[in-house]
Amino acid sequence: MRSSPGSAAALATLLLCVTLLGGCSRLVDTLFLSPEQGSTHSPGALGLEYEELLFPATDGTQLHGWWLPGAAGQPTVVLLHDGTGNIGARVDLLRQFHDWLGVGILIFDYRGFGRSAGTGSDPGMAADVAGARHLARARGWDRRGLVLYGRGLGAALAANSAASAPPDGVVLEAVFPDMERLQRARHPLFASLLAPWLSGRFDTLKAVAALRVPALFLHGDRDQQVPIGLGWQVYDACNAPKRFRTIAGANHGDTAFTGGETYWGAWRDFLEEIRETTNNAATPPP
Repeated sequence: MRSSPGSAAALATLLLCVTLLGGCSRLVDTLFLSPEQGSTHSPGALGLEYEELLFPATDGTQLHGWWLPGAAGQPTVVLLHDGTGNIGARVDLLRQFHDWLGVGILIFDYRGFGRSAGTGSDPGMAADVAGARHLARARGWDRRGLVLYGRGLGAALAANSAASAPPDGVVLEAVFPDMERLQRARHPLFASLLAPWLSGRFDTLKAVAALRVPALFLHGDRDQQVPIGLGWQVYDACNAPKRFRTIAGANHGDTAFTGGETYWGAWRDFLEEIRETTNNAATPPP
């Protein structure tokens, strides 16, 4: 049967719309995900003790990560990196955590990053975080307290995970309210054009409003990728016990190195609060 000119035009329009929608979706992904495959650095290169990990996300996707044991009595930090590179680019940060705090650290790559399988997506990355938390629980790494720590995109993932399944505490560094507000601050023209594909993605404001565990906010006052004003918006929406520490002179990725005692002192105070809360909860009343 031969199609009419009208039906052919309608079909062509539909195909064009589908193509454009798919292109917009892919474009939005490139705005916040810049994964690198493989990993060229490891904690061992800096003399750190670590264990290679292969474990499943909650949907079965195979993920790669590292476990770095901490000192006796220290809590475990699940480190959720931002949307660039892979965990190999974080070994210097792991050294800082080891030297300043001595905490146990579980760090892993989201799907599509490093040596993890799959392709990055909002629900997929949430399943990755849930899988990492399940691993920490199964191995007993959370018995002295579990802290979710995320930077940038990782902070959004940490907040949403903590809201649905409370850890003992959450640290949100360079956090943003949601993807639409972030892109309006960074790329206002593109954000206006892509608003339908940005709306509702990584809604951190909604997550922190539901938080019920202590939260530490860290933000560099020279952050050019996530302006500090966005971090304050999230802080104001948080209803849990909270504190905000501005890291003077720090940009997006150098807070731990620029901040020195200001940065790590905030961490120590927060972890002491977590330890006291965990110990009190574990001690039966007289």
